[in-house]
Amino acid sequence: MPRKVENTSLCFLPAGSLDHIVVLGAGRLAVAVARFGEEAGIRVSVYGGPRQRDARDPDGPAIEDTLAVHGTRVSYVPSLRDCEGGPHQISPENALVLSLGSPFIISRDLIDRFEGRVINSHGAPLPEWRGGGGFSWRILAGDRRGNTCFHLVTQGIDDGAVVFERRYEFPDDLRSPQQWMDFAFARDREC
Repeated sequence: MPRKVENTSLCFLPAGSLDHIVVLGAGRLAVAVARFGEEAGIRVSVYGGPRQRDARDPDGPAIEDTLAVHGTRVSYVPSLRDCEGGPHQISPENALVLSLGSPFIISRDLIDRFEGRVINSHGAPLPEWRGGGGFSWRILAGDRRGNTCFHLVTQGIDDGAVVFERRYEFPDDLRSPQQWMDFAFARDREC
């Protein structure tokens, strides 16, 4: 039976009946969602691309191992469509798809299947920083604006309606992309 989510520790999850969260991307935010799912009694499924297989928390355990601690298994697949039991095959009722560092192109049929309940995390100011490239391009451009942003996925690139946004500045003493990622992750977890 779906649980009513009244108040979440993750700002981008909607209130309402929710019994399954599908995460696209095997990184630190997937771990935060798995932890939330464990606490709220919501099933979490994580799908990562082959390049994410060796993802780790900085100076910590493998993401796969941390997910397992929270009762979540990660499937590493080259394509979502061909993945047995994957998002194209699960029941979309009372489910939500979160793209959190997803290595996959999200197809129109997946968006339609989940009736628009596909949300992407984007860590840069929109619309000027649409697409990939993330922190490296902004460091090179001298743009220290950060953004915790979640928007609906459409067929366009990072052009769906924003459902949550909080802007901030990266401190001047942060120099490397890893430092920026760590700072952004901490800001994302605050909401």
